[in-house]
Amino acid sequence: MKIYISLILLSVASLSNADALGVRVSGGLWSYEASGDIRDSATATDTFNLKDDFGIKDTEEFQGFVYFEHPVPIIPNVRVGITSLKLTGNGNTVGTKLWNGTSILGDTNIISDIDLSHTEIGLYYEIIDTGFDLDLGVNVKLFDGTVSLSDGATVNASSTFSETIPMLYGSIGIPLVAGFSIGGDISYINYNSDSFSDYFVNVRWVSSFLLGIEAGYRSFTIDYADGDQFADVKIEGPYVNARLVF
Repeated sequence: MKIYISLILLSVASLSNADALGVRVSGGLWSYEASGDIRDSATATDTFNLKDDFGIKDTEEFQGFVYFEHPVPIIPNVRVGITSLKLTGNGNTVGTKLWNGTSILGDTNIISDIDLSHTEIGLYYEIIDTGFDLDLGVNVKLFDGTVSLSDGATVNASSTFSETIPMLYGSIGIPLVAGFSIGGDISYINYNSDSFSDYFVNVRWVSSFLLGIEAGYRSFTIDYADGDQFADVKIEGPYVNARLVF
């Protein structure tokens, strides 16, 4: 993740010097709660609940986005994002269950680590740019995650997953007064009974010195099953980002 952040900052430093380009940076903390169920495969019969079995904790983690915009109509603008999603918990399993071939007895105290962190790259067009803003495009989320379960002694179960999820993308902004605006954006895909969605609603303020703040609510949901993974998970909560607009 440090490499991605360094690349983003270097890109911002170089591109912000070009008069024809616009750069927006938004980053801060997302305070979220995670709920739902996971299984080690779509065909597995044992379901683990994030709260009841794993005791997943509410937490705060980093999210950051950079937007590169230009005046050329045919070439899309670019959006790059990073979200840290490391779910951790300590709970007692409800009933004896299997995870990736490892048996976990009922009422076993399990320390769980579930990493759903991801990067995303989007291409979009400014459909309306008159103060009232409407952007449409595509967004690709890149996951390379892990699930690790341990009782600190005999139980050590884990699995990994790597997925590339293409999604439709839309964003809207409505100006108010004195640098304030309201808006939101959404990334969404529904295909073959699987769905991913990630939406933001927010209030933004930008000063005459280019600095600003954004406060809002983010909800990220996964309803996905294939041979190696099953997840029906919702992660949501408020966030606050600092903003920099060139």
